[in-house]
Amino acid sequence: MNRIISPHQRLLREQKNGIEDMLRSSARLIYGKSYEVELEFREAAKCLKNLATSLQNIDASMEFYQRDIERILANPTSNLNDVVYKRVAIQDACYSLQLNMSLWRLSWVTFIFLPLTFIATLFGMNVDLLSDNPSFKW
Repeated sequence: MNRIISPHQRLLREQKNGIEDMLRSSARLIYGKSYEVELEFREAAKCLKNLATSLQNIDASMEFYQRDIERILANPTSNLNDVVYKRVAIQDACYSLQLNMSLWRLSWVTFIFLPLTFIATLFGMNVDLLSDNPSFKW
């Protein structure tokens, strides 16, 4: 019975030793790779840190450029809005002055012609209102 089991035990030991060797070599490979990966991660972290610093510098310069753009473009356009509103106010004032002038002329025409119309109407009646003995009977 030992003769039957011993070759199988030997095969199992060989397989066990082979598996252990593969695990050791895999562990060395993984450890070696993990060390290389760790080095790559450290380099990547340095690159990312440099990139973050560069982005902060870019952000600061963008704020400077944004203020510059606001100073150059936005402020003059806000002044243009004020100019547009003032122009509309001036235009309304001109229309108001024209209307005032028209109403002033109409007032003078009315001042002259209203009494004349009253007198013409009074003398145009067929009554003896202005005779020696006027009668106010109709």
